[in-house]
Amino acid sequence: VVISVSLSGRELNEFDSIIDKMGYSSRSDAVREAFQNFISENRWKYDEDCSYYLLVSIIYDDCKAHKVLDIIHDHSDIINTSSHTHLDHNCLDQLILRGDNESIKKFLNDIAKVKDVRVRKIHI
Repeated sequence: VVISVSLSGRELNEFDSIIDKMGYSSRSDAVREAFQNFISENRWKYDEDCSYYLLVSIIYDDCKAHKVLDIIHDHSDIINTSSHTHLDHNCLDQLILRGDNESIKKFLNDIAKVKDVRVRKIHI
């Protein structure tokens, strides 16, 4: 199936520069991989009766530690593994979550409510 996408000239130039540096043979190959990543990262949100593993990285200022750690403890039933690292005046928590999509969404929503906390998710 062929599709068309509208981009600004700046976006296309940045995209072409990155795919060239990464060694893709064509834009189509890079777009296909982007689609696959998008599907993988988001599918878990809508599959009702499945259990998922999700790697979550949380970066926050150390003054927010109590709020973040309280939320992590409140959701300990879905946290399979955790690690905590100090980066200057920031903290980095990496968590492997295992649970149904509603439990994971609740955890992510609770974390997102804390101001100045950055969250990255990777579906495993």
